Amino acid sequence: MSFWAVGCVFCNMTFGTWESLETNLERWCYLFENLSNFAEVPKDPAGFEDVFSVAETGTLGEEGLQKYVTTMVTEYDKLVIGNYYRQEGFAEGKAKEKLKEKPKEKPKEKPKKKPQSLGKCLTWG
Repeated sequence: MSFWAVGCVFCNMTFGTWESLETNLERWCYLFENLSNFAEVPKDPAGFEDVFSVAETGTLGEEGLQKYVTTMVTEYDKLVIGNYYRQEGFAEGKAKEKLKEKPKEKPKEKPKKKPQSLGKCLTWG
């Protein structure tokens, strides 16, 4: 039996403000440590918009959360319906294309010779 050892290093990093951070690593660390302390979204979220939008839903009350869920379900339904009609339209267009295409002409077959009866093939004489 073998065990995997996992080592973790914890360090306490002190940062000034969001605007003073230079790298994305610093921003992520600052974000994890101070997300509950943000009063508003920073002026330059630069790639962190989704995180802040999810964090904003965490501050909603029961009524606000219900409105948010209703809105998200409606948006998802619109997306699914749009995708369905897009696929149906694509299939319909493909069907119309097939109708427009001229059927390929089959090569004419040479008429087959009728087999001769055995009596006509054999001649005695």
